[in-house]
Amino acid sequence: MAIIDILLNIDRCKNKLKRKIYERLISRPSSLRPMSRFILEYSQNSNLVGAEIGIRYGNNAKTMLIYLPLSQLYLIDSYEAYLDWDGSFFSQNIQDKTWRMAHKKLSKYKEKLIWIRKTSNQAVKDIKDNSLDFCYIDGNHEYKYVVEDMFNYWIKVRPGGILGGHDIAIRHIPGVAKALFEFLRQHNKCKWYIVGCDWWIIKEG
Repeated sequence: MAIIDILLNIDRCKNKLKRKIYERLISRPSSLRPMSRFILEYSQNSNLVGAEIGIRYGNNAKTMLIYLPLSQLYLIDSYEAYLDWDGSFFSQNIQDKTWRMAHKKLSKYKEKLIWIRKTSNQAVKDIKDNSLDFCYIDGNHEYKYVVEDMFNYWIKVRPGGILGGHDIAIRHIPGVAKALFEFLRQHNKCKWYIVGCDWWIIKEG
């Protein structure tokens, strides 16, 4: 059985509380991804500080800025040329254009934004430990990069905060599930969730 199947089977066998959480989450704005819905539903903080890794056009960042009570959002993306998992090549010219589009899309919220145009491995040095209410990982989905992001940014999330990400339930992108499985082996006392294509872990504390 593949790792993703193991994770999803474990998730389906969770107790009734998880099903109740799911039912409440799907009643939230449909444009919000599941982890953001969870934050909106359960966070007691009205001045959230968050980070997103992998911005591209800024669509998810904009949705979070609209619905979540954010006071500050770190936007981390190197916008370097790269070859995607499906063989699509994004040249530096395309990436520069995408960066400009994202800036324009999010310009309304510029007072809340801290853009970090670096790789996530480089950007981690620009964020203080235990300073984030949440970090959402949606960058390079190869195993080595996802697991690196998980361990790097775990220490940036405050106790009681949330580390999560996207594309957990896509079979042709197994790196995310593999990384999560590895991470949970070392943090097996934490509460964790998989809803739709999102996963997230609540940091103990």
